[in-house]
Amino acid sequence: MVRKGNSLFMIKVIAAMLSAVISTIYFSWRIYTPLSERLSTTEYSPFIGIFAFNFVPIFFISIIMGPMLSPVMDRIIYKRFNLTGLRSMLIVVFSYLLLGMVSAILVSLIFSGTTLFFSYISISLWNSMVFLFIQKIFQWCFFKPGKRGSI
Repeated sequence: MVRKGNSLFMIKVIAAMLSAVISTIYFSWRIYTPLSERLSTTEYSPFIGIFAFNFVPIFFISIIMGPMLSPVMDRIIYKRFNLTGLRSMLIVVFSYLLLGMVSAILVSLIFSGTTLFFSYISISLWNSMVFLFIQKIFQWCFFKPGKRGSI
């Protein structure tokens, strides 16, 4: 049981890191201006600079949401609700969206007070769904459900 618990924690850590990188690439690409569209009178940052600037808050959102808060949320969900069918998927998705909101509030208070509150919420909602998707893929790969009747 301890081995499975450690494996689940490592899956959450790896999923948090990957979701931070994927989300940072996505949001940096949305901000980036290609060379062909740049004005000569305006100074632009390269993609690496935008990536580095955006990585720190998105990484903190992922770390707060992933390995720190998601095990607590998982424990609450699995103890409180009977997870079967479509209802279970909706409960998990909405709980991870709520988890993303909580981590966005924490990160916005740490980094900028309330000036970038709504941008952190949008980033965190996107990041929570990427985290959930990556986590479920890793859990499926490492803990494949066995056939019925097998030990």
